[in-house]
Amino acid sequence: MTDIDFEDTAKNELIKALSKNSSGNAKSLANSYLSNLRRFRLFLASDGIADSSSTPKQEKTAYSAYTRKKKMDVDVPNPSIEQVEIYHTK
Repeated sequence: MTDIDFEDTAKNELIKALSKNSSGNAKSLANSYLSNLRRFRLFLASDGIADSSSTPKQEKTAYSAYTRKKKMDVDVPNPSIEQVEIYHTK
C-alpha cells in the first residue's frame, strides 16, 4: 500500500489473482478493486499511517456546469381555450 509504484503493482497482482480465482472479466474487476484500494490508501494517508509523499492527492480540476432545476423554476405556459377544448374531447 505504501509502494511508490503502487498502481502498476496492485493492478498486475489483482489481474493475476482474479484470473486464477474468478470467472468474471479480470481486468474490469481489477479496476473496481483498484479504485477501492486507492480510496483506502488515501484514508491511510489522511490518518498519518501511510507515507503521504508517495500518496498522490487528487484535485478537482473541472466543475460541473450542470445545475439541477427546481420544480418551481420550470416555466409552463397556460393553455389556450382551444387547447383545453381539444384536451377535454379526447
